[in-house]
Amino acid sequence: QSISEAELDELRSIAKHLDITMLEKELFLEPDLNLKRVSEATRLPAPRLSRAINEIKDQNFNEYVNGFRVARVRELLQGTKAQEFSLLGVALEAGFNSKATFNRVFKQHTGQTPSQYVKSLKD
Repeated sequence: QSISEAELDELRSIAKHLDITMLEKELFLEPDLNLKRVSEATRLPAPRLSRAINEIKDQNFNEYVNGFRVARVRELLQGTKAQEFSLLGVALEAGFNSKATFNRVFKQHTGQTPSQYVKSLKD
């Protein structure tokens, strides 16, 4: 179904508020983060958040959250954390709760496995 311009504007506004809240409160670091928790943090109804993510970001909730987590992993690996932690340790610190999910999602986002990415930083 088509979306009115007014609804698109509202969804864009929700998506922007969501991005800001995710970064400021670092909600993506919570391994068991769900839409209900994000709804509470943003004080916006879960169905509206979900629609904004789907329509504006063209992602589902998990893809959206994992984007923040991958960005954090990359940040940590470029800093001193790469020496302090194993790749799994970095993944857990960024909010991932399983090695398999981390490896799959990281490769989807970067085109490289986490270990290939680390190696490329050293080259």
